[in-house]
Amino acid sequence: MAPCDQSTETDGPYPKNGQDIHPKKRVRLLALLLYFGFAPLTWTRRNNTASLYWKSHRKQALILWALLGLITFLLLISVAVLSMLMVYFRNEVDTQRVELWILSLTRKSLLVWGIFWLYGIWRCLRGSTAPVPIIGWLFKCTMFQKTGMIFLNLFFITCFLATSLTIRGERLLTQEASRARTFLLYDDLGFVPRPLFSLAMYRMASTSVRRWGPGSALLRPLTRESLDDAVLKGTFVFVGSHGTAAGLLLDGKYYQPEDVPRPDNNTALRYVYLASCDSGAQRNAWEHALAPATVRTYDRLTPTLEHLWWLWTEGPALLRNLPEPARPTQED
Repeated sequence: MAPCDQSTETDGPYPKNGQDIHPKKRVRLLALLLYFGFAPLTWTRRNNTASLYWKSHRKQALILWALLGLITFLLLISVAVLSMLMVYFRNEVDTQRVELWILSLTRKSLLVWGIFWLYGIWRCLRGSTAPVPIIGWLFKCTMFQKTGMIFLNLFFITCFLATSLTIRGERLLTQEASRARTFLLYDDLGFVPRPLFSLAMYRMASTSVRRWGPGSALLRPLTRESLDDAVLKGTFVFVGSHGTAAGLLLDGKYYQPEDVPRPDNNTALRYVYLASCDSGAQRNAWEHALAPATVRTYDRLTPTLEHLWWLWTEGPALLRNLPEPARPTQED
């Protein structure tokens, strides 16, 4: 089948005058669910019995999802390219400007898409079969509908899995430090919701609970107090912070190796991961301040994707194989 089919007047997707009809409430609800991403509605074929209203809004919703998929795909490619530029071409490219350009273009694209999406929902609720302007031009292209179906199903499955893992992660993670061995600290920038970090830290939390039991994995916002607490009580510490060669940025101020409380009483501290850019500029100082722990630092810019990859691949393996701290012996 060709990507774009030529429809005749009799089999067109909507009436010429775009008249409003009165579909049943059930059909209207199903069409509305399709706009909101309920992919199971695409798993059955009912072309022969479906109403004109359903066919019109099914096509329109799938085209909108195809366009959203295209925006998402371009965003992921842009983020991947930006990550490579940060790592390999730091001095040749102004990565901060590129990042701002990507964010600006993405916001504008999503805003335009959102306007068309809301317009489609409005016409769906009205019972109209007339397509959204411009979107209607793509009705004859089956390629967009097939692409939309693929992305819609990917979106639905991803949301289902992400929601399940986030809920599971929240149940595994604690905010009480009394029994915690794995301290996972994050910088939410003042607006990023905690559930996103629960999802990002899921594998670390799961590995910690399997090894040390419930309550061993702690997730907290990164502050000076929470970092000091982690150094003094933890066995494994992940510090998801921003920073420069001068130190970690906490609450707008630098946290430097000399600010670390001496973990002399915490012989259990074994590994500290510093996600900050250029933290390796003071590698020796960090290692001395956090001894006897092994300290992971970077002497370059570090993209978020790199840390996420580590948290889901290398991190859990490292946590499983982390040597148990030596237990203090009691002298008679």
